[in-house]
Amino acid sequence: MLASDVKEMDKKALKEAFEAAMFKKDTIAIFDSEGSLPTPFYLESTSGWETKKLKPKKYYGYRYTTVSYNEDKDTLAMLNGVAFPALAMAENKDGKFAYLYASKTSKNKTDYQSLQDFLQKTYRSLNIAEEAGSGIKGWESPDFYYFLTKKDRTEEEIFSFGESEEDKPTTTAISEILLEIFSKEYIQDMRKEQVYLRDYIPLVK
Repeated sequence: MLASDVKEMDKKALKEAFEAAMFKKDTIAIFDSEGSLPTPFYLESTSGWETKKLKPKKYYGYRYTTVSYNEDKDTLAMLNGVAFPALAMAENKDGKFAYLYASKTSKNKTDYQSLQDFLQKTYRSLNIAEEAGSGIKGWESPDFYYFLTKKDRTEEEIFSFGESEEDKPTTTAISEILLEIFSKEYIQDMRKEQVYLRDYIPLVK
């Protein structure tokens, strides 16, 4: 599919393509923060609107991001029975894993707890200060850091014409779940290059 020319595809083929999970590949590089961050540099895609006219300090590698997916039908990753339909992954120029972000919008109240239980049982807990990352929980293994975040919200129910709303809730509880996995080697590289990292990411010991 990635090799297909969209100009040559009919409407049916285009519809199928846009309903399939697809990734875009970006070159990522280190840019001068110009005083806008507490560190001299930051890592970002070279094709972003704020970076495409800037000259990078150094090219780092590649990032792959899910740009088309079905939240309810697609599964790109599974952890302890919890399915993730969207991923963002990065590698350095030598093809070594840097980080992965797995995200999902969940109406299942057990998804977050299933992920937390698995991480708690499998890895060593990190002590994250409240001011560094409110609500963020973290763990580590010899080679990786793992962070889990949940943001709760409510969504209004939409009823079909003529459908009775009696005995039905008017809102649904939604959780936006994000699992982040960082290679410790990547974290060390970013510290060495003085690249901005979020406050909850610890120093590699």
